[in-house]
Parts: sequence; structure tokens; C-alpha cells
Amino acid sequence: MALVGMARYTAAGGGSSSDLFGEMPDVVLDPDLLQRLWQSRVDELADKLVALGLTVFSGPDGGVAAPDGYETLPYVYHGDLTDAQKVARASAREALDAARVRLKAMTFDSEAALDAMVELITADAALAAAGLGRGELGALLLSPSADLGVEARFFRKEVEEILDEDEIDDETAPRIAASASPPDIAAAKVSVELDGAGHHLHETRTDTATRGLIRDLADDPAAALTALLAQLFKCLALRGTSRPSESALTVEASAYARRGAPPMPALDGEVFERLAARREAYLASGLRPIGFVDGLPHGEKMALLAELVAVSVDLKEVRNTLIRRSARAEAVEIAALCDTDLSTHWCADVPFLALHSKKQLLAMLSAMEVEDDRAAGLKKDDLVILVADAAAQRRWAPAALSWASAEPRVEAAQERPKTAVGDDAGPVTGPMARVMTGQALEAGSAEGDVGAADDKDEAASVIAA
Repeated sequence: MALVGMARYTAAGGGSSSDLFGEMPDVVLDPDLLQRLWQSRVDELADKLVALGLTVFSGPDGGVAAPDGYETLPYVYHGDLTDAQKVARASAREALDAARVRLKAMTFDSEAALDAMVELITADAALAAAGLGRGELGALLLSPSADLGVEARFFRKEVEEILDEDEIDDETAPRIAASASPPDIAAAKVSVELDGAGHHLHETRTDTATRGLIRDLADDPAAALTALLAQLFKCLALRGTSRPSESALTVEASAYARRGAPPMPALDGEVFERLAARREAYLASGLRPIGFVDGLPHGEKMALLAELVAVSVDLKEVRNTLIRRSARAEAVEIAALCDTDLSTHWCADVPFLALHSKKQLLAMLSAMEVEDDRAAGLKKDDLVILVADAAAQRRWAPAALSWASAEPRVEAAQERPKTAVGDDAGPVTGPMARVMTGQALEAGSAEGDVGAADDKDEAASVIAA
């Protein structure tokens, strides 16, 4: 409202209600109209910011994650800045403070205020850019602010994606001002009758109503399936900000992705294409997620469930020293459930094989029982093509990519030894834990083991006390 102004809102047909005694703030009766007017004002501001050379996004909340292709700005350590950076930041901060004073003297819904906001955001961008040790600014996000009319948050280009200066041209690095697409989930119009209830009474009412819904939903698997599917559909297939507080269910999920690697058409790309088609069907329906999912035939619901659960799987390990053993064990079990076979959809191709050494490539030929005397003498590029051709002919995928190649070993937990204070005692720590856990210090533990003896003596004194 600070950026739009009540006059502009009212002129567009927006209504509001006021407290008779002036104790409560006015209430906007058409938030959707206000949102559209706000977006129009932000678009005007974005047009004026084109000179910054940044992609301009907009959203109702400034606390969102960095857009795809950008990173949140790192923390600025003043001691790490060069003298030139310190001077540039001091100059930008001075300009920023002056612009803030001028803007606060205006009404934010006026046309002149947009120019003042441009001045403020330009100075803020200079301040942010001067603090970067690596990379450069690439985008900014505009969101509402009661203090200044609009808040600007900056992002830098992903460092890995930054090109050399001589590679940058108008085609490889287009910079356009563009508002974020409107969210797929339309805001619901909900009527709440408070009838004078205070905060505590209101919380108690909503708490009791929540518990009642929990009880009934637990007895209706079909309704629970619909609610779960709709929540996953929002998280994994629909676009737009969806904070946990805006959902009835607390279930959260994120779709699988690897930076710099797009979906593989024959594998996860196929699943994302299906979800994209479902999103289009949802948008055409004019319904909210729960209504859309509820209208699907049961078979379609189950297919959607499979797709949504599938794209939430993430078994990626970014280092060979960060082995996710528990996740791998679950992967083995899931693979057995769905009888997975990678070679049905994909076989070792050139981009994948090019990451391997010649020794590894020759081992692959041996695994495929390919005998070719030329192989050992080929250059790597030629060897990669040879292995790829052999894999394509045999529909072969390396055993290292099979989740069924390792069976998780389940070890029975050791029985917890009884303590002097009974089984109801809490977890034991300190020297007592070293004595009692797994019988770490056996009765005759190596004579002369002074550390063990000290631990036992210390534990004995604790027990005696």
C-alpha cells in the first residue's frame, strides 16, 4: 500500500473498511487488486533500472532464495577489502544515505518517488558491488517495504558461470528487466469471523479446530492422499513462493537438481516433462491444488504421486569422501521395490564416458566382453567413442550406477547394559559411558593400560558419590 497509495487503489475500484473508533488499522477488501497495482508500479520502477544492467525480479517477500543462476551475496569482511574497495564503499554509502533522506521526505506513491527510488537503488547497488571479492552483480529482487516503499536485494552471478571478459557479448549475456512471473497458486478469499476474540482465545479456537481436523483426516485415507498430493504438487511442480505458514500441511519437499546440469531427457527429464504437462492442465482448470487433485481419477492420482515422490529423490554425493550411507541403504531398498534397471532407459554415452580415464574405459570394454586389439593404442577421444558404440549396441550401463549392486548390512543394536540406577535412567555420559557402553573396558583390559585404569577409577568414584 505504501507504494500504491490509497488514492490509486480506490480509483481502481478497491474497497476498504475502517474501525469506527480508529483503534485498528484499515483493512483492504481486495488484496488481489492491490497486488496487481503494486506489480504495475514495480514494473515502472524496473523500466527505470535498466541502466544498471541487472535482471530485475519482483516478489511479495524479499526473504526468498537466490533465483536460478545467481548466488546470495557473501558477507563482507571489512578487513579483507582493498583500499580502493573501502573508498568506493564509503562513497556509495554517503550517496545511499543522502538518497534515503530525500526519499523519506516524499510520499512513496507519487511519481517523483520512483526517480528517488532509482537513485537509492543505484547507490545501494554500488555499495554491494564494491564489497564483492569475486564475481559481479547480476540481479536484484524488488519487494514491498513500509519504510522506503520498496526494498532491493542484490544477487551475484554464480561464480562458476562467469565468463571471461572477452567472451561476454550481447548474445551470451543478455540483461533485461523482467518481473517475476505471477505465482501459480491464486490467493484464496477466506472470511474469518473474529467476533471480538482476543489473541489467546483465537489461538485456542484454531488449535482445537486443528486437532479436530487431524482426528477426521486420520480416518479418511482418500482425503489424506488428496491433501498430501496437493501439497507435494505445490512444492515440486508449481511455481511461486509458498511459505510453510501458507499451507495447511507442514510437509515440505524440493525437486532434484544439480547445478549446471540440466535434466537428462531419457531419465529425470521425462518425469519433469510429465509434471510440466500436469501444471498446464492445473492452470487451465482454474482450480486450487486440492480441488484439482481431488478431481483426478484414482489412477491419475497414483501416477502423480509416483512422479512427485520420484523427483524429490536426491542421492547425489558431491565428494567421494562424503558417502551418505543411510541414504544409500534406502536407495537399495527403493530400487528393489521398483525393480529398477538403468539400461532400460539409458546406456553409457560420450559425455559420461569422457569423465573416465583410459584405464577405466578399457575396464568397461572388458566388462562388456569386447575384444579389440586396437583399444589400448587409441587416443582417449577415440577410445571414448569405441566404448560408447559398444555400450549402445548392448544397452549397457556400468555396474557402479546400479543401486542394486550393494546390499545394506543391518547390524543388530547391542543390548544396553543395565546400570546401577536402573533402566529408567537417562543417557549416561562421561567416564561412566566409557565403562558401560559396549563393555569398552573389559575386566582384564590390557594390564598396564593406564588410561583405561584411570577411567575405571574415575567412574567408580562417580558411582560411589
